[in-house]
Amino acid sequence: FFLMIRRPPRSTQSRSSAASDVYKRQYQRRVHGVEEEVKQVEVELRRHEEEKVKISEKIEEEKDKENRLAEEIHNLEYSIEEKQNQIEELKEIMAVSYTHLRAHETGRNLVCRLLLEKK
Repeated sequence: FFLMIRRPPRSTQSRSSAASDVYKRQYQRRVHGVEEEVKQVEVELRRHEEEKVKISEKIEEEKDKENRLAEEIHNLEYSIEEKQNQIEELKEIMAVSYTHLRAHETGRNLVCRLLLEKK
């Protein structure tokens, strides 16, 4: 007399349902992990975009500063040129030859010059 113990089939409804639940949980964990990673990347993306805007604003400020300084340099160069021209004009006025001065001497100036030369 053989006693046959019957084993349940490999995929019973209860085991199949349990396995399905395990797979669902694993899938949900993976999806949740991906969602969290997406959120982190989005936060980093926003931070990088904000940093880019700040740097762009700094670049614009520096360009404005550079333009103002270039204009100041141009104005100073123009002013320097004007001053140099004024100096040249003043030197021309001051540069008078001794002969030229003697030609314009009057009697009074001549007496003063002679008195000064005797000292």
